[in-house]
Amino acid sequence: MFCVVTSRFRASALAILAALALLPSTEFSMAQDVGRFDGNWSVALVCPTDKTAQGYTYHFAVKVKTGVLHGEHGTTGTPGWVALDGLIQADGRATLNAKGLTNIPKFSAYQVQTGTPYTYTIKAQFDGSRGSGKRIEIRACTLSFVKS
Repeated sequence: MFCVVTSRFRASALAILAALALLPSTEFSMAQDVGRFDGNWSVALVCPTDKTAQGYTYHFAVKVKTGVLHGEHGTTGTPGWVALDGLIQADGRATLNAKGLTNIPKFSAYQVQTGTPYTYTIKAQFDGSRGSGKRIEIRACTLSFVKS
């Protein structure tokens, strides 16, 4: 049995093959973009004094691997502990989640008891080796990120 391939069919087939050949490099490129923030970062979390609490600053490290950010300040499960987690998009935008346990009441919003659990969300933007973020609930805290 013979199969006659017309030039029109051949051109269509070549176009499809060319498009398919681009897929792996496109996926690789997207993975590289997500991974461009990978590494160790230093964080400064600054919560200024407001109507509900005195101000404080925490300095700690976070790690980013394949765009996933994780870091902690303090000892897990003890007063004063805070953990940051989230995903940094290829364009540098990130929504980070903070959770922790309050420490000294005068530094906690509304002076809540030591060891009270809390959570809040941070909207952040990363660009190259720097990033910044803002807490979007209760207090106007800011975060500064610097890649090590």
